[in-house]
Amino acid sequence: MKKIKVAVIVIVGVFIFTPFTNYSIANKNSSAKMDIQSRIDSLLKIYNSDDRAGYSVAVSQYGKLIYYKNSGYANLEHKVPVDSKTLFAIASATKAFTGVALLKLYSEGKINLDSPVQKYVPQFPVKKKGEITVNMLVAHLSGIRHYGWTERDANFFSKHYDNVLDAINIFKDDSLIAVPGTKYNYSSYGYDLLASVIQSASGVKFQDYVKKEIFEPLHLTNTRYDDSRIIIPNRAQSYSYYDPYNYAQHDELYRIPYLDFSYNAGAGNILSTSNDLIKYGEALLKPGFLPEKEFKMLYTNQVINGVESPWSYGWFVEKDENGNKYLKINGSFPAFQSDLWVFPSDGIVVTILQNWWGKRPKIKKDAKPLVVQIVDIVKAFAKTEK
Repeated sequence: MKKIKVAVIVIVGVFIFTPFTNYSIANKNSSAKMDIQSRIDSLLKIYNSDDRAGYSVAVSQYGKLIYYKNSGYANLEHKVPVDSKTLFAIASATKAFTGVALLKLYSEGKINLDSPVQKYVPQFPVKKKGEITVNMLVAHLSGIRHYGWTERDANFFSKHYDNVLDAINIFKDDSLIAVPGTKYNYSSYGYDLLASVIQSASGVKFQDYVKKEIFEPLHLTNTRYDDSRIIIPNRAQSYSYYDPYNYAQHDELYRIPYLDFSYNAGAGNILSTSNDLIKYGEALLKPGFLPEKEFKMLYTNQVINGVESPWSYGWFVEKDENGNKYLKINGSFPAFQSDLWVFPSDGIVVTILQNWWGKRPKIKKDAKPLVVQIVDIVKAFAKTEK
């Protein structure tokens, strides 16, 4: 999860799979949908590798689940298979919830997005390089640093934070790496500060606000914030060929200990399932869950002081070959990886979750990201049915 660039390479560009036979298809009598299943199965075989534990893939179109597969193990030692209730850490995809929570707050008239963060979090020092606004945080234009490779050691992950406000002590006194509003710099710490802003403006504990405004109304019953200290049923164990602290590669598959990511509540601490993420993506295909104004904001790249960010509110906003906008978010930290892509022009939502970091297979340099290839398959069959 060091940078989104890394996440894209590992998650989307070279996703590693070994298909199993556990799947369900909406409208099983549709030969076209069975063809979609067959084509996607064949696509996943390209990514065959033994360097894996488990994964879950789901695809929906216009509110119908058209592809769903769980594969491998949630726990290798006890041979617990991945199933519909397996909870995967979604890492930086958590930002997609934080950004939408901010829009919810804005739609209620409870926050000014152009106000300095000190209006809501006076504990955060005023910086010499300039004023940081709420919008700068969510657009990654704040100048606040991302976490460093060396700081997140075993001791770092041993501390628990019950209050998101306490977690900003990690970075609040550090110098900015850029003048606010002048340069894009991906920053999970920026989103952790954003969590404190949301908590203050809402008057509710940050995690409770997200639960009330997003989890509960969308019936995301298998989505929650992680807590490494307690027993959480169906939580997947994670595995990796990479050291979780220095990212050195090993020949042997490691079992990764439960790491405490409570410091990262706004940026990377949600557990979820592929089914729940599909529901979430479907809620963002059209206005409704978000009012019209905020929905348009979600699909618009932020521009501050003439500097355009690739982000809107918790999501990357991109365009397909026809100029249609879509949302995407991915996440990656020790042995968990996630993808959630939303294509409103075609009514398609795709999510991929896995609980391992493996050795990358050899693929063509010009190969499309896996999610894009899946969407191409769905679009092709949609044309044949017209």
